[in-house]
Amino acid sequence: MRIPFPKRQIALALLCVSLHATTLAQARPDGLSAAVAGRLEQVGKILDAAAQGNANAVWDAKTEIEELPYPARGDRKAARKLNTSALEKFKADNVPAALGDFEKAWAADPSDQEITNNYGYVLYRSQRLADAERLLRYTLALAPARAAAWANLAEVLGASGNAKGAAAAFMVSHRFSRNPETTRQYIDKFANSPDAPAALKEGAGMALAKLQPAASAASGSTSTAAALASTASERRAMETTELSARPPSGLASAPSTVANPMQKLLASLSRNAGDVPPLYVAAANGSTEARDTLLRMANAGDARAQNAVGNLFGFGRGVEVNSELANVWYRKSAEQGFVLSQFSLAWNQSHGIGAAVDFAQALDWYRRAAEQGHPFAMNNLGVMNLRGQGTAADAKAAFDWFNRAAEAGNARGAYNAGTLLEQGNGTPADARRAFAMYMSAGGAGFAQAQLKVAQGYEYGWSGTQDKAQAVQWYRKAAQMGLEPAKDALKRLGAEQE
Repeated sequence: MRIPFPKRQIALALLCVSLHATTLAQARPDGLSAAVAGRLEQVGKILDAAAQGNANAVWDAKTEIEELPYPARGDRKAARKLNTSALEKFKADNVPAALGDFEKAWAADPSDQEITNNYGYVLYRSQRLADAERLLRYTLALAPARAAAWANLAEVLGASGNAKGAAAAFMVSHRFSRNPETTRQYIDKFANSPDAPAALKEGAGMALAKLQPAASAASGSTSTAAALASTASERRAMETTELSARPPSGLASAPSTVANPMQKLLASLSRNAGDVPPLYVAAANGSTEARDTLLRMANAGDARAQNAVGNLFGFGRGVEVNSELANVWYRKSAEQGFVLSQFSLAWNQSHGIGAAVDFAQALDWYRRAAEQGHPFAMNNLGVMNLRGQGTAADAKAAFDWFNRAAEAGNARGAYNAGTLLEQGNGTPADARRAFAMYMSAGGAGFAQAQLKVAQGYEYGWSGTQDKAQAVQWYRKAAQMGLEPAKDALKRLGAEQE
């Protein structure tokens, strides 16, 4: 549920009754947890990053979630009807019947973030804390920027005695809130409540101590964390394509909804690929003979074979994952100038995979790969320049790299360039050019850009105010799971298809 303001808080407080005997595990459709396993992992990373005060990592994990395929929809019409029925029955004070309908609504369409949030909050108010935490984490796996669900999770964690977890969740709620000062007041209510559980009260106080001053929160300033780095799902997709100009036969490509900008670079590399791609596929599928052949080639100094061996160990293809050994082979290949290994080594160094985080080294290898035309390296180099990672913060240099990434067909780079053009950060503000960048990225399937295109049409800064076009683009973004797009469709009185 959305952050419960006083009237709703009072009403929902009446739900301190037991739910039906059916357990959450029994109600959950088969395969549901598996469908969002990767998303749930990132929810945990968001909490960890918030506890460490790492705003960039919070944003990156949120982006990781939004880049993953959205779970298949259930019976949305039936679920919404049951949800409406549950709310009506609750208003009529028929709590047992309302609870039954909430449960049925969730079972009908567990991918509906609003229903899942409602059900999780009802579980919390019914003192089923472990089940409530699972449902609220699940809600956030569907909609990582849903501030209300983060606040609800904070309450659950606090009621469960986890003050640090509650503090982290409150901080994320504030970060993603559309009204940060109202959220601050909501957190302050728990920090100063004599009736709040001790850990909840402590967690709220810890969160308040770490939040930015209220005036600054309301100033409209934009954090540099808004720049989007390449995600792990993109990295996995690159691994299946980088050894040839197309995904190697026999290896499933990571699911992706965004056009792949690597084809031009890979086509230029494929002319000298030799036997490495088929050997890699065979080794990845368990052929010890193919793996031994690649190792002999790598030991003989073949840069492409060295990269392939790095991928085998880095991704656990046919062998156990060994990130340290992967880095050894990536470095051997990178030092020979092989662009794909330069990117892989930079990625691991910037993420602390197989080695301690080293932004300066990562920046250097990203630069080398970017100068050879790697579109994701261009984007990540821009992000590091903007964030001041491994170098002094330089918004102009960031914009230049984002622009180059966009020209190379990288939708994320186009989105980031659009963001800086919209803000006038590192380049003169230019709404029309920003819209053109967003349109380019949105047309390639990039959800955040689709949301921006919709806003441009709705409010007219695209150059043309067009509600029909706005609705069309909001629907595209909503289908990718972006909550602000779903809210906009409701506000405009349009159905989500």
